[in-house]
Amino acid sequence: SVALEVVMDEGVSFMRCLLKFEREEGGGRSPDWWAGAPIEIDRLRPGTYDVYVETRDGDFELGRVSGVAVVAGETTRDARLAPLDLRGTAHTISLRVVRPDGSPWRRRNLNMRAPGHGRSFWEKTDDTGTVQLILPRVVSSLQVSIKEVGTVLVNVPTTSDGPIRVELAE
Repeated sequence: SVALEVVMDEGVSFMRCLLKFEREEGGGRSPDWWAGAPIEIDRLRPGTYDVYVETRDGDFELGRVSGVAVVAGETTRDARLAPLDLRGTAHTISLRVVRPDGSPWRRRNLNMRAPGHGRSFWEKTDDTGTVQLILPRVVSSLQVSIKEVGTVLVNVPTTSDGPIRVELAE
């Protein structure tokens, strides 16, 4: 097993992140959910692992520790994982997706892509047209689209007091 603690900024939900173990020899274990408290991950095969955290929204990697050795019958206590400090790597943003008249796009699938940061991902708006995301701080813009409606480029501020308005015409 591996003992670890992940530390993130206040307001970044651990439930919107994934804790993953990737075995250098092939295979791994993922995703693992955790509540932000110190934990031990057991049932790992002996070998050397990369331990990392990524966002559930878009699979953006927030931090990684490579070369964590797991030995059968022992608990690995690697100083790099006590704690794995990811403060300053991610933040929470809200988007409120509306039509030009201000009415929300309720329960609509949004396709999002952070230019220069990998593949696109899908999220669904709620009844108010709002979606909440955990994004790495290096993401400064998102392409937001609704199938057969259009695409808009949204600047992502590093701090936000409320939802970012995203207007998509029909």
